[in-house]
Amino acid sequence: HIYRDAQPVCTVTTGDHAASLPDTPAPAIHLDTPEVHAELAALPGTALTDADRHGPLHPESTAYVIYTSGSTGRPKGVVVPHRTVVTLLDDTREMFGFGHRDVWTMFHSYAFDFSVWELWGALAYGGRLVVVDYHTARAPQDFLELLRREQVTVLNQTPTAFYQLIEAD
Repeated sequence: HIYRDAQPVCTVTTGDHAASLPDTPAPAIHLDTPEVHAELAALPGTALTDADRHGPLHPESTAYVIYTSGSTGRPKGVVVPHRTVVTLLDDTREMFGFGHRDVWTMFHSYAFDFSVWELWGALAYGGRLVVVDYHTARAPQDFLELLRREQVTVLNQTPTAFYQLIEAD
């Protein structure tokens, strides 16, 4: 439902996952093909400009679309503009003083809105991102070991998850 409802203009995938996608008129870019590897390698290492895009970026341009949990019976896409994401990142940087030495965890699912802060916070401030795998995220002792090993400085958890970490320590 979500894939069809979103009507993507293209899909970025790999050959292993392409078969599991629904039929769509949108083209699929397979990252694991030699042609795509060659095309990406030929790109300049310079920043994109408005001339490289279909149109200039604006604060109200769509940053991403996230789907609600479907409490009304069917998930609904919510469009989130760039302005909202930038405000979140700016406000939290002012509060916490994030920088390039920070190590962030991406603990939450990318399907959960909070992952935007985890992922883009690390990238925007020049920090390092540690993606927490499913099994480690559900094993408090393993998660605590990962936090120590990676020297994580930015972590967001629910109170329940924090209590589990405290017990594991």
